Amino acid sequence: MKRIMSICVLFTFVLLYSCERCRNTAYCELALVGRNYFDMYKEGAYWIYYNQDSSKVDSVYIINFENRYHKNTKEPCIEWNDITFNLENEYLNHGNVKVSIGNLGNCEIGSAHFLFSEGGGIVYKFRKGDTALTCPNVECNVMQPFQLRGDPKYTFYEVTVYDSMYWFAPEFGLIQYVSYNKLDTFYLNKFVSK
Repeated sequence: MKRIMSICVLFTFVLLYSCERCRNTAYCELALVGRNYFDMYKEGAYWIYYNQDSSKVDSVYIINFENRYHKNTKEPCIEWNDITFNLENEYLNHGNVKVSIGNLGNCEIGSAHFLFSEGGGIVYKFRKGDTALTCPNVECNVMQPFQLRGDPKYTFYEVTVYDSMYWFAPEFGLIQYVSYNKLDTFYLNKFVSK
């Protein structure tokens, strides 16, 4: 009798365990609008900016890049990646910006957080099917076309302006910003993605 009871308990445990395991796993990729604005943030990428009279230069580059893989082990089973890294710079934030970009396993929404070491930061939200980024709790505008320094040679489309201080363009990321001390505006001069 004890043996039958043990077999029943074991069978029940196996049955319950197998019901919770993933049978089919789907990959939950970042929404297209998020990929358009933030896919260039990869290990080895860097941006060079000059202020209006080119008397100051800022090199913004990625360090401590991590591409984190996650998997939900219960139904509905999904896999996803979130990235984190730091942006080293001199005038954007006078030091380090901690960045996280991802969807935390939610296939419908995503976000990008740029957190400044001296407080504040930039937060963008996006949804599957959106064509532009949204900015919670601050003014957010989409400019198209947008000419960097007013020069038609440097025309960007669907530029999202965050709080009238940070300009992000698809395929380039941050193209213009007001310095942390609000004394200068810096313009993208060179972008290299590895």
